[in-house]
Amino acid sequence: MFTKQSFYVSVLSLVVALCGAVSPVQAATYSLATDFSLSNNGTGGNPWSYCLDKVVGEPVQPFTLGNNTRNANTMWGTSFATPPTMWSDLTGDTSGVAGIGKNLTGVTLTDAGTGISWAPGEILLRPVYYGTPYTRFVIGWTAPSAGTIDGNWTFSKAATAGAGDGVGYMLIRGGATTPIQGFGSQTPPNTTNGPMSSSFTGLSVAAGDKLWWRMDAWGSAGTNDITKAAITITMAGEPATDIPEPATMVLLGTGLLGLVRHARRRIGA
Repeated sequence: MFTKQSFYVSVLSLVVALCGAVSPVQAATYSLATDFSLSNNGTGGNPWSYCLDKVVGEPVQPFTLGNNTRNANTMWGTSFATPPTMWSDLTGDTSGVAGIGKNLTGVTLTDAGTGISWAPGEILLRPVYYGTPYTRFVIGWTAPSAGTIDGNWTFSKAATAGAGDGVGYMLIRGGATTPIQGFGSQTPPNTTNGPMSSSFTGLSVAAGDKLWWRMDAWGSAGTNDITKAAITITMAGEPATDIPEPATMVLLGTGLLGLVRHARRRIGA
């Protein structure tokens, strides 16, 4: 028996379908290597930025690297057959060593002098800057939206020739005076210390919040401190309302109209 009550229940069900249903949104992942861009340094939707820190101490006072035309061989004295282009500061970089780049050649690059083997898609950086007033190299990440994030990263020595001193880093939240993590020592891979890997979980951020990985040569600076960097940020998914596609809306609307016409005939409305 098709009654007014069953009619209203059917209409309500279709309205719910038209309005959408709650479903989970997948977590968003931000990778320093995957997102690396030679055209956008912290702009154009790229959450990563490559900077120099103006002072020693906290909070970080970054100066964004503005030059993207210098190559690794020019900056570091390496001899890669096809040296990747780097982000650097052409005006202030008097030492010619500070910078960050990605191997976009599709082949592994090697340098006999330093023993560097630079894999395709890998990020290399020089962790210190000798100049005034800039004192540290900084990798920044800006939260594109509010949420809860997990972070994982590894810094490892790229050069195998020569002892080197390794590097240290400090993870600082934008505007904070207390680091999330303090300096950690990295020494050459042939020691027991090896690469530095760390992580955090469940950190709440608002849109525009910043995280800074501030790098420093652990001892005296040198080409042997060229460092491989891998950082990944994962933002937890949030529930959201799905909006049906136009074709689905048309089908549901047609079904609703047919139901109304049929019901009017059955219940004499």
